[in-house]
Parts: sequence; structure tokens; C-alpha cells
Amino acid sequence: MVSSQPSLDALYQQAWSANTSPKVKHFLWRCISNTLPVAGNMVKRYIAKDSSCSRCGGSEEYINHVLFQCPYARRIWADSPFHPPPFGIWSASLHTNLQWVLNLTKEFPEEIVDADLVPWLLWRIWKNMNEFIFIGKDYDILATIDKAKEDATKWKNRE
Repeated sequence: MVSSQPSLDALYQQAWSANTSPKVKHFLWRCISNTLPVAGNMVKRYIAKDSSCSRCGGSEEYINHVLFQCPYARRIWADSPFHPPPFGIWSASLHTNLQWVLNLTKEFPEEIVDADLVPWLLWRIWKNMNEFIFIGKDYDILATIDKAKEDATKWKNRE
């Protein structure tokens, strides 16, 4: 059975048109392009030998795992103000998951969805993973969501 993948062109357009900072747009572009330096990508490029997730240790660390499938990320999404994907199960496809979170306003047009928060939440999950790996700092789930909200608000209110 072949599953259809979302249009990468549409995802790139959404990333570059997101109401967020240039660094977060670049981060989204790197996610879509599969160029973030996660353990799985580092092993493929012969830079590292272990592709296991630094946080949970139970799966290979790819971008999709870090942002959506790692138990840490899953708890963040579960406590966030966003709807989970159908049946509450994140896809094995990074692009499908990105399409879901970047299109919540289209999926739920009758609700008020703070779509501007999504890129910042993805950014915070990524930043937290790096701080966990490199300095051993582990952030609380709710603190992560609050920090993403703070980041989004600061960006919206900049002069």
C-alpha cells in the first residue's frame, strides 16, 4: 500500500510564509529538507556511529522522532493547545506530521487556532533536545509550551 505524501513545495511555501523569525523559518526549511544534524543523519554522513535517540534511547533519532514521536515530544504535543493527528497517532512521515501541524487552521476552521505558535513550539522542542544533549538540561513539558508561547508573543509584539 502506497501512502500519499504531502507536497514538499506547499510545505516549503508554508515555512517561508510563516509569521515567525527568519531563524525559525530556516529551521523549518532544514526540517523539510532533512538536513538537521540529528543522530540518524549524522550516522548516514559517517559523522557519528550511534543513531539512537539521546533522550529516550529507544528509537533512531531522526527529525520526525525528535519533533513528533519521541515520548518527550509526544507529551509536549499532548499538552499543547493543538489537536492531535487523526486517531491521536503521529505519522511515520515527517512531512505528513508537518503538514498536519502547519495546517491546523484549515483542519479546524471553526476554532481559533494559534497557528503562529506551531513553528515556535517545533523550535523549542529542537532547542530543548540540543540543550539536553550538550549541557544536560532537561525542560519541563509545560515550561516548554510556555516558553514557545513567550517566544511567539515576543515576535508578534516586536517593533
